[in-house]
Amino acid sequence: LSILPPSGSGNLLNTQVRRKSRREFHHVVPVQCIKAHEHAIWVMKFSTDGRYLASAGGDSIVRVWKVNYDKSKKPKPNDETVKDNNNNNVSNNSNFASSSSSGGGEKEKEIENEGFDFLDKVLFRAFSGHVGDVLDLSWAPLSARSTSVQNHFLLSASMDCTVRLWLVDSGANSNSGIGVGGCLHVFNHPDIVTGISCHPIDDGVFLSGGLDGKVRLWSVIEKRVKKEVDAGEFVTSTAFTVDGKIAVAGSYGGKCTLFDGETLVPITQIHVHSSRGKNRKGKKITGIEALPNGEHIMITSNDSRIRVYSLSDYSLVCKYKGLINNSFQIRASLSTNGRYIICGSEDHNIYIWNTNQEFTA
Repeated sequence: LSILPPSGSGNLLNTQVRRKSRREFHHVVPVQCIKAHEHAIWVMKFSTDGRYLASAGGDSIVRVWKVNYDKSKKPKPNDETVKDNNNNNVSNNSNFASSSSSGGGEKEKEIENEGFDFLDKVLFRAFSGHVGDVLDLSWAPLSARSTSVQNHFLLSASMDCTVRLWLVDSGANSNSGIGVGGCLHVFNHPDIVTGISCHPIDDGVFLSGGLDGKVRLWSVIEKRVKKEVDAGEFVTSTAFTVDGKIAVAGSYGGKCTLFDGETLVPITQIHVHSSRGKNRKGKKITGIEALPNGEHIMITSNDSRIRVYSLSDYSLVCKYKGLINNSFQIRASLSTNGRYIICGSEDHNIYIWNTNQEFTA
């Protein structure tokens, strides 16, 4: 598990610019590498308040790491203003970027000497119970109820045909949590579960999809399926819009179906594909994310493309390319301010795009 590639603290990473006149990430330094899992890591998700990072994959164990707020403030952000493609001012205020002018080496050395740890080195939770690869994670929203303690709940979906609910905050030891291995409940499915999404507002509801082709809306409190609908083919990814009014399910054949968030009545279907060429038939949907403005969704697919669609007329707004994503379950993520899209790639590189769009809330 690397926040950035583990080439050693203080070593500048090689970054390249494509079709851009100005380099925005011009001083990227790896800050931490943790030996986290014995096998491939398929998914990592931050909690909704950013206090925890959960990771899971081929070793079937769900691990949770504390984000170290105090130490993360040590490297001072650089507020140098640069120009983007539209010649607009962009504040380069990332903790991972600093000035490339003289003195950059001193800044690099400063970060190394301060021992900056983005994550606490001590594992906070390790939840066992799954007997297959964990394919997806989803954090429940913090409860809106007026309580002195805000509990963090985490869902995990696995190839063992189950979804497990974990309580991250507890007084038990870090390896067990509470209950049996920290698990509050097991939601059984008839086939492999490929996608789960907690409702963004109601912490008692979540969405699941899997290889049986069904999309299910679950009640956590009642521990049962509230609504179920047949998507017509393998479901490979799920998501809610930011207000929870629309549920989205992506399929193996490159289709995204939008449902009513309460009834799962189909609203429309988007065929995610190129207009010509080898990808005109559509490829597997690997990731769906609602953008913070509530007006768009971002879809990653196995044709090495990331697309943004409007929720008002379901039209294609933007398409991002450059990465290689032909067979893996690689999914793109959006920065919290909506300015950048980041995604891994089968060529072992990390790709970052400046959206140049008003995708912010």
